[in-house]
Amino acid sequence: MGLHGEPGVRRGKMKPVDEVVDEILDLLIRDLPFNPGDEVCVLVNGYGATTRMELLIAMRRTLAQLDGKGFKVYFSEAGNFATCQEMAGVSVTLMRVDDELKRFIDAPVWSPVYKKGSR
Repeated sequence: MGLHGEPGVRRGKMKPVDEVVDEILDLLIRDLPFNPGDEVCVLVNGYGATTRMELLIAMRRTLAQLDGKGFKVYFSEAGNFATCQEMAGVSVTLMRVDDELKRFIDAPVWSPVYKKGSR
């Protein structure tokens, strides 16, 4: 299901988080031009009602799966970044990076909704 209730790729019963993450990553990697050895950034986003512990469990599985598939994770973060009122669940964002993108990823950010680095 999408962030604001958009239909997803399938309907199904609740599954353990490891199975959900495996399915998300398989769909992402198959749909986009990712290859083993690619350097990537990964963001595990909680929809708002997902606990920090659940997000970290999803991140643990995400990092283990990416490592097992031969990806090099340059940056990873888990948190509630794009949320929806009274909605639980996670999304996974995967982005291949090059040297130019790394400069932006490494830059400090100081905004009302996201902070990284120092002022």
